Amino acid sequence: MAEKENDEIVDNKSGSKKKFLIIGGGVAVLIIAGAALFFLGIFDGNKSDEVVNEVASGEPVVEAELKGDPIYLELTPAFKVNFKGNGIKVMKLVMSVMSFDPKTIDAVKLHDPVIRNNILMLLSNQEPETLKKRDAKEVLQTSIKDEINKTLLSRKLKLEIDDVFFTDMVMQ
Repeated sequence: MAEKENDEIVDNKSGSKKKFLIIGGGVAVLIIAGAALFFLGIFDGNKSDEVVNEVASGEPVVEAELKGDPIYLELTPAFKVNFKGNGIKVMKLVMSVMSFDPKTIDAVKLHDPVIRNNILMLLSNQEPETLKKRDAKEVLQTSIKDEINKTLLSRKLKLEIDDVFFTDMVMQ
């Protein structure tokens, strides 16, 4: 009989241990999930000052505060440039600009003739053979962005476009 009571006590203890492990494991999972959601900014609502991601190298990358939906404006008609010399003689380039501020897009539309002129001057000074390479195209994108922002600044506007995208590029 005493042996039977000892077995029940052991069973109760092992049952308690199992319950404790199950409940403890569940609590641990909830804490980890809550911490992950907290660090991902889920609990911040619309207030997100910085979002931190990690690139493949493991270094943190800090992105600026989310500014809302981007606004795109295609600069039409396409830019066409003639080059001197042998090889590539003509380039056709279609691009769009992006901003998060509608006032900036309106300013780009208003000053379109000056912006187009400055971009054409910039494009005509390019070496067409180097533009075959991706990094040269990226440098050109940055140069065009800087040129547009410089044009807006020269018009006494404290507005800047955020990015330039090439949507079509043909060189012959």
